[in-house]
Parts: sequence; structure tokens; C-alpha cells
Amino acid sequence: MKASVEQVEHQFAFSERRACLLLTVPVSSYRYQPRHSDEALRERLVALAREKPRYGYQRLHVLLRRDGGGGEPQAGASGVSRGRAGVAP
Repeated sequence: MKASVEQVEHQFAFSERRACLLLTVPVSSYRYQPRHSDEALRERLVALAREKPRYGYQRLHVLLRRDGGGGEPQAGASGVSRGRAGVAP
């Protein structure tokens, strides 16, 4: 998404707003900066999902909490879906 907006900006000399409008991308989404990184949590979650491929996000969340970490279940689920790191279906 960001790469497309930047390409339109540079190739056609459009402003950021006009490029976002052309590509129907909200400017707020284009400018979004994450506040913190969940990379360590995501790696642990993917490792658990590979170890136990039949478990769903709620059960993986319980395992993460037992290990002494883990956020809310929805955060864990988004980590798996974003990563798609070769976890068997």
C-alpha cells in the first residue's frame, strides 16, 4: 500500500493526499506508525502454532499465558494471520 502511494507520488508528481485519493487509501492509514513491536510475541505464537497445528487462537493464547506472556487473544490471532509463516492448516 505505502509503496504504491509513494510510486504514484514520485512518478506523477502528486501530493500525498492526491495519491491516496487516487488509490482510495485513507491518508491516516498511509501515515500510520505502529507504537510498539509485537515481534517477540508473534515469533513465540508461530512457534507454538507449528508445534500444535490443530490448536486454535484461543487455546494458543492459554499456552502463551502459561509460559508467562501473551496479550489478548485477538492480538495473538492477528499475529498468526499476518505472519502466515508456513503453519500447516
